[in-house]
Formats: sequence, structure tokens, C-alpha cells
Amino acid sequence: MHPIRKLSMPSQAADQVVAEAAVPTGPRIERRSERRHAQMLRPVTVIDDGGDQAVRLLTLSLRGASGKVSQPLQPGAAVAMVFASGHCMPATVRWCKGEVAGFQFPFPLSIDVLEDTDRHERTERAPRYSTSRAGTVRHGDGREFAIEIGNVSSTGFLIIGHAQLTPGAHVQVCCGTMRPLTCEVRWVRNDHAGLQSSEAISLDEFHDATSAQS
Repeated sequence: MHPIRKLSMPSQAADQVVAEAAVPTGPRIERRSERRHAQMLRPVTVIDDGGDQAVRLLTLSLRGASGKVSQPLQPGAAVAMVFASGHCMPATVRWCKGEVAGFQFPFPLSIDVLEDTDRHERTERAPRYSTSRAGTVRHGDGREFAIEIGNVSSTGFLIIGHAQLTPGAHVQVCCGTMRPLTCEVRWVRNDHAGLQSSEAISLDEFHDATSAQS
């Protein structure tokens, strides 16, 4: 009968085994400090240097969000997330996997936006149509700035150009032979801005009035 030999191990290795044995083996603990709120595909607009795109939120917290994107986003890119209320939140793309991307906010999101207290947050976003038309933004004091209309919908415009705009201000947009339209500035990011028209925009009228530019 062979004698039983006691196996020895270096003290450092033994300490490691004891430490691992002490780690609980239960379900994984969620380490995020901020509660994620399911969003049921809540529509927002995400703006980056390449333009804007519709994003459907899957989750939203005070410090970030995740959502379904229509175009891939580059991790690390600086973007702006615009809610239906007009609230504009800067964000960084943390990751993008297929049709889903994660965003991080540099400071806490407004509680009103997080909790969706504005009823019109849930309204369906009107389809946007890409275009490239020269136009003019006219301020109430008579100042005018040349801009480019990057897209148009039945409810407003995305414009490109430094027009000294401030969210909440009212301006007129002139383009081609179309009559001036009064719009509210909903958000501004660098030289991009979103304008909401005070009346429905006829896309056929817009096309006919600006077709000479094409």
C-alpha cells in the first residue's frame, strides 16, 4: 500500500484558491448604478457629422441609451440625440453592433425627458426626404443667412449653415419660389439645426418651388 503523500503548493497559489472559493457563484450582479427604462422603440433623431438619422430607443437612463439605428455609427463618435420635445442631448457612441448602438451622455438627462412627461414625445416622426436646396433663414430683426436644406418633411426642415440660431426662436425659411414659412428652431448642433414649421409643408409644392435648383 502506497503511503498517502500530502501535496503542497506555494502560499501565493493557495491564497488564490481560497479567494476564488470565497467568490459567490449565484446569478450575475448588475453593476450599473442607473436604472434602465424600456422605451418601446421611442423615436429620436441622432445627428452626427454625416447628417441625421431616425433611431428607435430600446432603453434610456439618466446617463445613456441604446437603440435601433438605420445606419451604422462609429464607436467614439460625438453625436447629438434630439427628442420629439426638441430637447437636444450631446452623446458619445459607446458601441455599435449591427442595427443596435449604445450611447453615453456627458451629464444626466432631464427627468422630464427620461420619464416622458411630454405627451407629444410619442408622436410618430414624419418621414424625412434627403435633398440639397439653397435657401435663406430670415430673423425677426431682418437679418438673413444663406443656408442649405439637407432634408424636408411635412413638419419641418434640417438646415445646414451658420445662421445664428437659438432653440425656441422663430424664423422664416425661404427657398426658391416657395412662400416664406415660419418655423421654430427645435435644436442646434454646430452648423446643423432642426426647424419645425408652424404649418404643414406640401412636399409637392416644395419640389415644384425648388426644382429649378436641381
